[in-house]
Amino acid sequence: MTSPVPRQLGGKPLPRRNFARDLAILIIAFFILGWIVNDVCEFLFSRMPKGRLNPNCIPTNEGFLCRGNDFIYTDFLPTGSMFPLFTEGHLGIFTTDFDVEDLQVGDIIMVRKPRNFLDKINDKIYCWMGIEELCDYSSDYEEYVHRIIFIGHDFNGWFAITKGDTSPLPDFFMVREENVVGVMIAIIY
Repeated sequence: MTSPVPRQLGGKPLPRRNFARDLAILIIAFFILGWIVNDVCEFLFSRMPKGRLNPNCIPTNEGFLCRGNDFIYTDFLPTGSMFPLFTEGHLGIFTTDFDVEDLQVGDIIMVRKPRNFLDKINDKIYCWMGIEELCDYSSDYEEYVHRIIFIGHDFNGWFAITKGDTSPLPDFFMVREENVVGVMIAIIY
């Protein structure tokens, strides 16, 4: 018994497919597509810092911090303090070419603050809980990204108070001029 021949609407039999030829064409098409995608990616990534492979990138409490001539880009940890504006998987781009006197309430800044005793206890708790992203013994400083909610001057000069958008309280650190690392100019989602 022979198998029925597939037929088109008009009753004519469909031509037989050459499986080996179709497979060869598919493999060649994937090879060419991969080559094109690789060349495009190499071109695009040659125009920007190399991310985690760049020797100018260092691991921080907030992920990775990479420096260019007048900008910084970094990824974020899933702390949720600035949700829904950004969270884990997003990339923040900051300018380092700014004057603190030009900063305004509402600007988002990257702050570098010295780690205190409580920060180090928190790190030990995170390590004990197995949260590797927040477990950091290597640095005496901590970087975070929050919004400015108050700017003022006192006997030590300029200062700002920051707060995460979803945090109920402001940060317990008075940000001075030397603590401001950068000002956010873009977010890549």
